[in-house]
Amino acid sequence: MILATVALVGTAPAASGSVVDAGPNVTLSGAGVIAADGNQTLIATWQPTTVELSVDVPSTPTTVCLRVNTSSRSRFLSCQRLVSPGVNQSVAFSVSEWPANRSGRATLVATRSRNGTVQSRTTSSVFLFSPDGDWDDDGLDNRRERELGTKLFVADTDRDGLADGREQRTYRTDPNATDTDGDGLADGVEVNRYGTNPKQADTDGDGLADGTEVTTYGTDPTDPDTDDDGVGDSVEVNRYGTNPTKADTDEDGLADGPEVNVHNTDPLRRDTDGDGLDDGPEVNEYGTDPTAADTDGDGFADGPEVNRYGTNPTRPNAAVDGRPEPRSQTPAENALPTELLPAWVPVSGLTLFAGLLVVGFLAGVGAVLWRARHASPAVAPRSRQANGEAVPTDPAGESLGHPDAWRVIRLLEAHGGRLPQSEIVARTDWSKSKVSRVLSAMAEADQIRKIRLGRENLVARPGDEPDSARGPFEE
Repeated sequence: MILATVALVGTAPAASGSVVDAGPNVTLSGAGVIAADGNQTLIATWQPTTVELSVDVPSTPTTVCLRVNTSSRSRFLSCQRLVSPGVNQSVAFSVSEWPANRSGRATLVATRSRNGTVQSRTTSSVFLFSPDGDWDDDGLDNRRERELGTKLFVADTDRDGLADGREQRTYRTDPNATDTDGDGLADGVEVNRYGTNPKQADTDGDGLADGTEVTTYGTDPTDPDTDDDGVGDSVEVNRYGTNPTKADTDEDGLADGPEVNVHNTDPLRRDTDGDGLDDGPEVNEYGTDPTAADTDGDGFADGPEVNRYGTNPTRPNAAVDGRPEPRSQTPAENALPTELLPAWVPVSGLTLFAGLLVVGFLAGVGAVLWRARHASPAVAPRSRQANGEAVPTDPAGESLGHPDAWRVIRLLEAHGGRLPQSEIVARTDWSKSKVSRVLSAMAEADQIRKIRLGRENLVARPGDEPDSARGPFEE
């Protein structure tokens, strides 16, 4: 029960000029009492209210009466006669009928009379709410507001931006709670600004509450994939750490969705495999694997192949700088290499005598040099690839071709035709023994030449040896 106590003290002229006694003290209680607002008591007129008067009774019988005055009328409520003089008595009036269908201020008047003459009068200010009225014009009548517990004199009880009537009748939200669904956005903000559901914390069902989307990430609370990159907002935030408002977080040319769903790349790294090419160009331009630094397994990362050597990063036998892969150049049987001819000796137009002298001399010298250069067991026959190029073989006839021999050749091609043997070990990450085996087999297959320089071997393609390592008749 809600109690509202008001001390009502007043005076009024008494008959024959007698001194007026102090008026009754008044206490209001019951279901009809809404609240006390300063010196004013708020009353719901359709609910019962008890008015209790505390009166000092003189030695002669006294009558106590109660009435209510409005701006338009005065209504008598009830009277009681007190027959026990000389004591303080309490009189309770049960009021169930107030002026109907009217909301507004009124005055409650309690009088004490003796022999028909008013001895004292007390007044109290009350505010009456009729059941069908809507004092705050919020769309709910006073009776319904009492049932819901909302304020009869405040249109938006919870101050969330929605009037109580709209909350209760239109959106079915709680007019006493600013944020019905607890998502961090007030009901009025959800309805009037973002178009979200004020009764559903995650309107778009993407795993992020509406308030978090708006205030933290700047995402659209009505769109599960704000940036349309193929990854839901919550997944971007909670699993991948990507930006849910930016389709390509790392700006590598691939949207975050394809990175995680198709290519298995890192949406936070432009170059997932660290090969020098961004993921987007690898997929969209070069057709390389953005998760493998060396797509074709030829010993060169995709980035250097594209940016430095101009080779095809998807073909291990692609040309370097426009030149084809090196072939083994084996002179024909019993043929005299033309490179042994001095530049000043013409091939045609020789006189018979001069020609015989020169040819005879050079044939002898060339034969000696040829035997010295090939004083190893006979080179085993070499197999051919599908493109017709020779694949280096070891003396036993086993192919050394792809990838080991070709990898060495590619390294030499990329470094001017020659490299120290230790550098080949470092660049291939092979063991020294494997490098030695591969180079020995390639030397016997005439793919390379190994030149001793102090304590180090220099590995060179035929024709790329240092001048100091060539014979007197080699250019």
